[in-house]
Amino acid sequence: MPKRKPTPKQGTRGTTKTRRMQLQLARHLLRLTEDHSIAAGAKLVGLTTNDIKNLRAGNMPGLRSLVQVVRKLRVTPESILSRGPLETLPSGISMRGATEQRVKERIQRISRESVPADLAADSGLSIASIYQYRSLNDKIGLHAYLAFVAAGFDAGELLIGRAARLSRA
Repeated sequence: MPKRKPTPKQGTRGTTKTRRMQLQLARHLLRLTEDHSIAAGAKLVGLTTNDIKNLRAGNMPGLRSLVQVVRKLRVTPESILSRGPLETLPSGISMRGATEQRVKERIQRISRESVPADLAADSGLSIASIYQYRSLNDKIGLHAYLAFVAAGFDAGELLIGRAARLSRA
């Protein structure tokens, strides 16, 4: 009897839209690594073997995984967070700005420059979270990134920083 494909577990954190985007990321990663061993799959997508083991066990990927996969595969963040085929980034786009720290800095800058109540309403995050994101030491994870994407900010600009200014679509 063939082994059943693992179904990623999805908690209740985030909004319906952000959970859907995270699930699409997990499905893309599972699809890309399903025909490979754990080590070969990890090398293929730029993650660690523990990341692949956790993914195959049904755990959801985080912001670090998203950044690593986009850097390694050079795919658009929009395509890996949605259903459909993965789209590659144009060759002229630098990946230098695609780090967890830079993503956090971009989210913090948006949080500082926006009206907290409006941003909270648009993103589905609590106003307390928006105020916390203004500080330099707050932890910002995948759900915060996805909430900003759901609020209308460009996923590529937030992750790669390919545009000088961050604005809503």
